[in-house]
Amino acid sequence: MGTGANRTGDLTVITKAKDLVSHTLRLTNNSELFPKKVHFTLCQRMQNITLEILHDIIAANEIFPTTEEEAHRRLTLQREVLTNCKMFLTFLDISLEQGYIDIRRCEYWSKLTLDVKNLTAAWRQKDATRFSQRKP
Repeated sequence: MGTGANRTGDLTVITKAKDLVSHTLRLTNNSELFPKKVHFTLCQRMQNITLEILHDIIAANEIFPTTEEEAHRRLTLQREVLTNCKMFLTFLDISLEQGYIDIRRCEYWSKLTLDVKNLTAAWRQKDATRFSQRKP
């Protein structure tokens, strides 16, 4: 996968996605940052999208493609991660614009998201190249 492994055996992108989920849960559950009135409209969506990102990374990593269909499924899951990272960055922009988070928090949170996005993009590119070379 090209993202390395950490001490617990998880791939780096999985560890980074877990960090993103943990950070998101911690901040979006903080009613001093996000008022209760946006819990169901914004916070819950932010939480769910990071959980989807983690799910799709793990699901893609569990596919060891032996068929074109399996390769396509893995690439599709990786693309979903990239799309969800972009959507999450948009939620961060909205949170900043609405004054729920300051620029320092936004930059740190964006970095966590971009780490996941960039690792996934590199993984996907490597897979796409490898899968295209296998075709007869």
